[in-house]
Amino acid sequence: METVVAPALFISHGAPTVLLEKDGFHEGLKRFAAGIPKPAAIVVLSAHLPASGRIGITSCAANHVIYDFGGFAKELFAMEYSAPGYPALAERIAGILSNAGVDAALDEKRGLDHGAWVPLKILYPSADVPVVQVSMPYPAKPETVMEMGKALALLRGENILLIGSGSMTHNLGALNWRGKNAPPEPAYASFEQWVMEKVAARDVDALSRFMADAPNAPLAHPEADHFLPLFFALGCANENDSLEIIFRGWQYGTLSMTTFAFTRKG
Repeated sequence: METVVAPALFISHGAPTVLLEKDGFHEGLKRFAAGIPKPAAIVVLSAHLPASGRIGITSCAANHVIYDFGGFAKELFAMEYSAPGYPALAERIAGILSNAGVDAALDEKRGLDHGAWVPLKILYPSADVPVVQVSMPYPAKPETVMEMGKALALLRGENILLIGSGSMTHNLGALNWRGKNAPPEPAYASFEQWVMEKVAARDVDALSRFMADAPNAPLAHPEADHFLPLFFALGCANENDSLEIIFRGWQYGTLSMTTFAFTRKG
């Protein structure tokens, strides 16, 4: 029997309004999920769960969502994503990370933030795949987040989908809210192009120096929090993986929705 090796993803999760917009990003995620075996579980590291100290791991038996946003349509605040938790997997993850030198502990109370449940509601709307969320060390060096991905990469061989959820670009002050479909501004496009060239080449050394070396990096990311999940996905990847672009496009002129996967057959 062929071993199912689950992909590792980097998702630019965008605003929660992606749930209301049946656009290319939405369709790209749906198409990707339909094209792979349903995972046994999902582990998500999200930019919206930063940890300055101990890493938290959701360990509840039944997940609930956190509406960690404001100013959007009321219907978004009525949405649910009641995917089961996976306490045994959470405990195992805590052990793996602890053995890798990461201070980690279980959190039975915390729900899923929108960096996790919003894209998952598109990928698996039936909410029938168990989900565990892992907090992201912040502030942190890219190498630190990458090491977490490397430690957890073995779970892929058990058909457990690993996701780093952040954003390819993230400067909320520069969004053109009146032009959702506006073409990308050149400064932001040059940053995205540089990153994707380095990802395709697996040039992790260059990527780890992104703030200094990538064109317009301080503009694309005034803070590094939404870029760090990319390093989790890189850490989860293997040299035998293929890079698969799930979606590459823009919203509001400066918000790259670029989303990709590292995929491999057993």
